[in-house]
Amino acid sequence: MADVLQMRVSELAAARSDAEHAYQAKSRFLAAASHDLRQPVQSLVLLMALVEQQTANPEARSTLVMMRKALDALKSLLTSILDVSRLDAGVEAQPEPVDLAAMLRRLALEYRPKADEVGLVLRVAAPDWWATADPALLERAIRNLIDNAIRYTRTGGVLLGLRRRNGRVRIDVVDTGIGIPRERQADIFEEFVQLNNPGRDPGRGLGLGLAIVARIAKLLGVAVELHSNVGRGSRFSLALPGAEAALATEEGDAAEFEDPGGRVLIIEDNAIVAHSLERVLAGWGYETVTASTGEEALRLAEGECWRFGAVLTDQHLGAGLSGVDTAREIVRRSARFLPVLVVSGDTSTEGISMIAASGFQIMHKPIAPEALRRNLARLLSE
Repeated sequence: MADVLQMRVSELAAARSDAEHAYQAKSRFLAAASHDLRQPVQSLVLLMALVEQQTANPEARSTLVMMRKALDALKSLLTSILDVSRLDAGVEAQPEPVDLAAMLRRLALEYRPKADEVGLVLRVAAPDWWATADPALLERAIRNLIDNAIRYTRTGGVLLGLRRRNGRVRIDVVDTGIGIPRERQADIFEEFVQLNNPGRDPGRGLGLGLAIVARIAKLLGVAVELHSNVGRGSRFSLALPGAEAALATEEGDAAEFEDPGGRVLIIEDNAIVAHSLERVLAGWGYETVTASTGEEALRLAEGECWRFGAVLTDQHLGAGLSGVDTAREIVRRSARFLPVLVVSGDTSTEGISMIAASGFQIMHKPIAPEALRRNLARLLSE
């Protein structure tokens, strides 16, 4: 009996080890595939923005709209893979008081045009309540829930609401959509699981949104509540610890900004991406100097007497110095504070953790032009 039990324990241990190795292999594959795809997609995103600025012909603009939708679907896939990789990398929640009503109203303002396009009403019922959470992670989770609600609701609408009970504030995303059968409600939180999309239409999502919500909820120390009836709709909820209102809040992303101009050192080993960045930044009023390697960047920066307002660098620059190493050396040699923005297509656990540890600001490819514009303006205005 003892021998049989020991054999069974050994089999279970081996099976667990195999499963862990398979999970790690999957993560490495997703990270590698995502990184290789991000460079050409980043080029397309930047070049698309340039073409949109240069094209006035209505027929051509109509074609560009369709191209933009196709590119957005690809960006969505890569962003979702990045989110999964980041959460698997051991990201820690940074809890603080969050103005939930302000967040929901801002998101409703952003998503209302999308709801209007498909004939849905997007409403907010949110008293001025606060909760303790990591605001960036929480917003990502709510965005995924809103996206899902709009995507799977044909008539009626979506409600963003708040309820308070026993010291907790519950965020509700309620829809009048197709509903989820009880026997499939656990499945939808798995990666790449989709209901009612047998043809894998990318316009109806990629099957990663709710998997990301589940991971974020775990990081926040809460559970995702789901109540759904087929044909009547669904309610997804997150119940967070309540918090006292902070004295002041800043909605930095919603604030107006101006391009401050100045000189930016671009370090990018992909010639198409580098050229696209030069053109885009020039359109925003920046003067640029470009290097393709870390070593070249150091020579150029020294020759320019370190006269740059910011450094915009890719992380992977070939066989030489990395972007982070190059930026550190530039800051050290210039002996002054210099804003650094590191862009990367690396979704590996090690890569994300290493860049985060540098203290430099990070953006992940493919970068939307307006997001890049806002971040550069903020860096150069600090």
